[in-house]
Amino acid sequence: MSSRRLLPVCASAALLGGVSCSLLWDPNARRSDEGASGIGGTFLDASSGGTAGVGGAGGSGGASGGSGGSTDGGSDADGGCPAGFASCTTASGCETFVVTDPVNCGSCGRDCQGTACSDGKCAPVLLGTFPGAASGSSYVTYVRLHGGHLYAAKTGDGGDVYRVENPDSAAPGSLTPLQAGYSAFDALPLSNGVLFTTFSGTYALGAGPAQLLHPKGWSFGRDGDDVLVDGAVFAVAELEAFIGGAGGAPAPTSAFTSTSPSAARHSGVTCWTFQTPPPHHVRCSSWLQNLSSPALPPPYFLVMDGERVYWGTQPFSGTNGGLYSAPLNPAGQPTATPILEATRGVAAIALEGPSVYFAVQTLGSGIGEIQRAPRAGGTAEVLSSGYERVFGVAVDSTFVYYSADNAVYRVAR
Repeated sequence: MSSRRLLPVCASAALLGGVSCSLLWDPNARRSDEGASGIGGTFLDASSGGTAGVGGAGGSGGASGGSGGSTDGGSDADGGCPAGFASCTTASGCETFVVTDPVNCGSCGRDCQGTACSDGKCAPVLLGTFPGAASGSSYVTYVRLHGGHLYAAKTGDGGDVYRVENPDSAAPGSLTPLQAGYSAFDALPLSNGVLFTTFSGTYALGAGPAQLLHPKGWSFGRDGDDVLVDGAVFAVAELEAFIGGAGGAPAPTSAFTSTSPSAARHSGVTCWTFQTPPPHHVRCSSWLQNLSSPALPPPYFLVMDGERVYWGTQPFSGTNGGLYSAPLNPAGQPTATPILEATRGVAAIALEGPSVYFAVQTLGSGIGEIQRAPRAGGTAEVLSSGYERVFGVAVDSTFVYYSADNAVYRVAR
C-alpha cells in the first residue's frame, strides 16, 4: 500500500478571484503498516534492554508533532473524496475535514485524545518537566509503564526516580520524585517498590531508604518472573521480598557474560550485546554462535517478542546508526535483517502491534525524533520531532510516551 502524502488542492478563480493552491493531507493513502496484525506488548512487557506547537486539552504541547496516519481500525474507505476530506460518519458525502479534525486526524478514527490536529498530525502533550538543568551529563533516560503509571529516571542535575500517575488520562498527575536519593539511570517498578540503577550499582526502593541490590547496574530487562541487570538474573518474588524488608539482598538465580548495558529475555530466551572488545555482536541463548557484526556500529537497546530480537545501534554518536532484528530460533546461523540503515543513532525501542517505535537522535543537532516503522521493515513515520536528546520510549494501546531533553511527553498513536 502507498504511504500517506500531501496533495495540492486549488480553488477556482470564480470563488477566490484567482487560483489559490495549498497542500492538504490525503486521507485515502494508507500507511504501509496499517491494518496489519501482530502481537507486541508494551515497552516493559517486551523486555526492553535499556529500555507542535501548543497542545490542546490535557497539557502543554512539546515539539512539533509528526506524520499523521490512520490508527488500526480507522475507516476512510471512500476513495472518491477530494484530498483533505473523508467520509467518517453515516452522512452522505465527504463531510469530514481530516486535516484538522481532532477525532479523525489524518484519517477516520485517529483520535488525538484531546490535543489539536494540524496538517493531519496530533500534537504531543507535555507530562512534566524535570528539575535541574539538561546537559550532556544531565538528562532523562528510560521511561516505563507499570500499574497505570509512568516511571522515568533522570541522571545528573535533579537526578532521581520520578512517577506520573495516570499518564493516559485527560488530567495526568504531576511529575513527582520518589526521593531515591541517587542520580538514576533506569527504573523498573515492581508491585511494592522500584528498582533503579546508577553508574555504581543497582538499588531497591520501597517504603524506607534505598538499599544496594547489586554492585553493578545500567539498565533492566524484564520477562515475567525474571529481572535482568548487568549480566545477572534475579527472581521477582525474591526482589519484592527484599524491598518489603524480608531478608537481605537475594543472590542472582543465574548469570551471563555481557559487556553492554543492554539485555532482554522473552519466553525463556535471553539475548544480550557485546561491545568490548570488538567485534561488536549480539548473542542469544538459543543461538549456537554469536551474531557478529564487525561492519555495524555498536549495538544497544535490545527488545524481544516471541519470534525475534530487535536492537538499535550508535545512540550517542548519532551518525550511521540503524535498527535491526534477527530470529530467536533460526534453522542455522542467525542473520541480522535491517529495518532501517544509515539513520541517526537509535536510542530506545518499544514494540506494539505490527510496529516498532524508537527514538533517533544526532546530539547537538536539535533533530531528535520519535518514529515508528513496520517490524518487517519499510518507511519510518515521524511522530514527534525537534528535540536535542531523546532517550526513552514506552507504548500502550493509545499513546506513545517518551523522554526528550528535560521532560516527558505523550503523543496519540
